[in-house]
Amino acid sequence: MIAGLTTALVTGGARGIGLAIATAFARSGAVAFIADVQDPIAATLPTTSNLSCLRADVSNPASIDALFAAIEARTPGVDVLVNNAGILQPRPLAGVTRADWARTLGINLEAMFFVAQRAAATMRRRGAGSIVNIASTSAFVSSPGQSVYEISKAGVTALTRALAVELAPAIRVNAVAPGLIDTDLTRALFGTRERLDLRAREKVPLGRAGTADEVADAVRFLASPDAGYITGQTLVVDGGWLLKC
Repeated sequence: MIAGLTTALVTGGARGIGLAIATAFARSGAVAFIADVQDPIAATLPTTSNLSCLRADVSNPASIDALFAAIEARTPGVDVLVNNAGILQPRPLAGVTRADWARTLGINLEAMFFVAQRAAATMRRRGAGSIVNIASTSAFVSSPGQSVYEISKAGVTALTRALAVELAPAIRVNAVAPGLIDTDLTRALFGTRERLDLRAREKVPLGRAGTADEVADAVRFLASPDAGYITGQTLVVDGGWLLKC
């Protein structure tokens, strides 16, 4: 168990990185909640009684309120928030609609802000807490067709800094920026596992894609007392991706 931090909420936790993060907290002894618009695939869930799945749409204010009410009915409140929910809708600039913009920014950035706002109110009452936002290496580099996503993730790094200052000293706020991580979503973007592996060998100095568990380890570190003097930072977990032209 992470000392002093016993209840963790992971948004967008039904799949991939979010599920790995929630599972890591549960296995450490914390009471962990997954919040997602989807239910996790049952076979992917660990057999532990301290991991619960709650249906929630974090882009909907009423759903956020219902989510925290459900958690607070079962626990004293959230100690750790991992803002992981996000979407990627690749579009060339000419093809981006206002609806695309609103949906991506609404989920990837606006929802993070308001979920953090709600969690911070609980954490302040309890006197301590930690928020970890999931950004991306796309906050720092650009690829064709991903402008709106990149803008949203750059916003996550700015949000992290702003909240770290405003919520100190009781609440620490940091971010993790994953690079090329082997998940079902990433494989779908590349088409095949072979194409993903080839890209990793070409681009990543460590020669492979990262794992969702490796991202989860970074999140758990930032949430823990081991990172007690770290706030407002974005930890890049990319195997050296950003170092290589």
